[in-house]
Amino acid sequence: MSNSKLQVTVRPVNIETDVDGIVRVVRDEDYLPWAKPESCLAVLTHTAARGFYQTVAIVDDIIAGFAVWNEDRENGEDFLYLSMMHVDMDLRSRGIGAAMIADGVRYAKSLGISVLRTMPEDERSLSFYLRNGFIITEHLDGFVCKAQAGNYAAKEINHPTFEMIDGLEFVFGLGQAAPQFMFGLSDLRVQQERGWPVKSFSFCEGLLQFRYDKDKTETAQMLYWSNLVPTEKTLAEILALGYTLGFEKLDFEFRRKFSELFIGRENLQPEDYKEGIVLEKAVGGL
Repeated sequence: MSNSKLQVTVRPVNIETDVDGIVRVVRDEDYLPWAKPESCLAVLTHTAARGFYQTVAIVDDIIAGFAVWNEDRENGEDFLYLSMMHVDMDLRSRGIGAAMIADGVRYAKSLGISVLRTMPEDERSLSFYLRNGFIITEHLDGFVCKAQAGNYAAKEINHPTFEMIDGLEFVFGLGQAAPQFMFGLSDLRVQQERGWPVKSFSFCEGLLQFRYDKDKTETAQMLYWSNLVPTEKTLAEILALGYTLGFEKLDFEFRRKFSELFIGRENLQPEDYKEGIVLEKAVGGL
């Protein structure tokens, strides 16, 4: 197959006409919601309603790539987050991904945002982002802990809003290093319909969420926003609340500076350790 660069045009998604093309692009990862027409349409519709910038890359009038960006904020700083980018498996390494990154730069400038952020899925995507001007800014760790009985102070919230986390540090739940994106992922009705219920609580001057697969209820993913530095007591109370809710294990993803809370815990599941990388690209010429 030729590795020559292609003529690529990037434009916003047209929900009425682009579903089939996006499904085709994502066909090699059929677990993703964009890989099936019905769920693809639902996700595109809901993310568009939340103001996400969804784009497709066009080559010879055919959709060859798909990307999802959103404006996000953490600790008072704005950035443009790339939560999803997929290039047709038959057309990779031919300039399509670079064209979508260049379009993200253009869009960020139009918003007055000076930083792009993303997380690579694997070594191949890490190499791609580094070649396109991103640098490693943070390392993330993740552990799964057994829930355990104990005391806690928390109040359940039926309808949390983004205003509750605006200005707070994103402590746990960095499956994507973007607090607004992760909050929206939990809040999306389409996620509930796909079988990912969420339980939300006011906790330690912040918001705590348990997100779980309704068909695999033994483990919950933790999301927690707060400006209070988490302590051993914080973690113990989260594990106790999870135990009360009926979860066996809780899945934490966090910045490496919080690792000391987890290392050496008796209820740690070391086989479930994972790590991640946060990448950023400065956008010049604003």
